[in-house]
Amino acid sequence: MIEAALQGLAGVLQPEALTFMCLGVLIGSLVGFLPGIGGPSTLAIMLPFVMTMKDPLLVIALLVGMDAVGNTASAFTSILISVPGSSGSQATILDGYPMAKRGEAARALSASFVASLLGGLFGALVLFASLPVLRPIVLAFSSPEFFILTLWGVSMVGILSGNAPIKGLLAGIVGVLIATVGLDAKSGIERYAFDVSYLWEGIDLVLVALGLFGIPEVIDLASRKTSISKAEEFGSGYVEGIKDVFRHWWLLIRTSIVGAWVGFLPGLGSSVAEWFA
Repeated sequence: MIEAALQGLAGVLQPEALTFMCLGVLIGSLVGFLPGIGGPSTLAIMLPFVMTMKDPLLVIALLVGMDAVGNTASAFTSILISVPGSSGSQATILDGYPMAKRGEAARALSASFVASLLGGLFGALVLFASLPVLRPIVLAFSSPEFFILTLWGVSMVGILSGNAPIKGLLAGIVGVLIATVGLDAKSGIERYAFDVSYLWEGIDLVLVALGLFGIPEVIDLASRKTSISKAEEFGSGYVEGIKDVFRHWWLLIRTSIVGAWVGFLPGLGSSVAEWFA
């Protein structure tokens, strides 16, 4: 495995592969500005174009570059206008947007980018080191394990609800019920779709987040007829945002571990990992 990893690293570090990776990062960043699209949609759009490329290594470099930067770039809209650019930047709204309203958007963006960079590097190292050990564990996951994991997630929502654990648990249960809408992945049975073909794929989490966070802010801004930030300047706290990440290094390590673990589990992803963290 180590020999194969070194061969892959050597292939990616070739000038042509690096060029395609940078191109993918640029495309992913531009698409990340658009709320509701995200990495998977970008990959689907680009697949017809990369099918004509002969070198698979260049295709991998391009696609990975686009997908890896998706959640990082979507922090722009989450912090600046309280609209999640993708499912992996919803929790960023909770702290990033209030900072933007105080004129600290630059500090929030800087902290988000640096934390995303370090978390991504940490996840890659953990994946490389633990793949031989965790691979059989992940493949052994079945319905009972996923059920316990779901109960754990719902109970965490209640615990993190402060003085209203019952309300938190009820909100988690409602979320689980909403997630059951659509066709069952294993049996193909229609659940709570009411013969509406649009609901067969379930309720998109990004659309729910857009409705919860984006629409109220648009209405509020239209009624106040003012800008988002109460301060006129965009902010100049780029260096302070970087310091914030290293100042809370233990928090960064803990949340990186949470993200790596949730990422290993089938069926979960960044939209779940960020709320766990």
